[in-house]
Amino acid sequence: LFSVSCAAWFPVDTGMFFTGSFDQTLAGWDTNTQQRVIRFEFSSKVYSVAMAPHATSHCLVACGTGEPQVKLCDPATGNVTHTLAGHREAVWATHWLRGSEWVLATGGGEGDVRLWDIRRAGAFMVLDASNARSAELDPLEHALTFPAQSPVEPAGPAPPTRRMADAVPDHLWSDEAVRCRSSGYGGGGG
Repeated sequence: LFSVSCAAWFPVDTGMFFTGSFDQTLAGWDTNTQQRVIRFEFSSKVYSVAMAPHATSHCLVACGTGEPQVKLCDPATGNVTHTLAGHREAVWATHWLRGSEWVLATGGGEGDVRLWDIRRAGAFMVLDASNARSAELDPLEHALTFPAQSPVEPAGPAPPTRRMADAVPDHLWSDEAVRCRSSGYGGGGG
């Protein structure tokens, strides 16, 4: 028997959540059927999972494992779409930034915090705990305002539209429910 190490609710479907486990898997669960609906297998323990709460262009699950890479999994296709390499030890923490659906923060066992723009190769900022360096904020500002280069406004739940209200079954409706345009999740009627 292996323990569940982390869990995250799927932000576009209140009836689905993901768990990471020491059995080296990431699993998606449907609370309505009480069944596992998707499974990703890795070669090491899963320590962290995160989903971008306000993403409208992707529904990727960021997964930190015992390996020094971050895996981005797409539940719509069942594939690992990105591997973010740069950490020197296991990735213990993953978190999507609120200001941009494209920026992911990760923490590794070596003490580094890395900021990634998943549309580009490599981390654009490294905060090194063992050798504190001053970081320039220009790359962060650029990533948060890309592509419009306008100030970032706080993201909150979009007001419900007719299409969004029709896409969520009544028993799963919440004000935070949104539909991810790039996948079939969050849609469907009830």
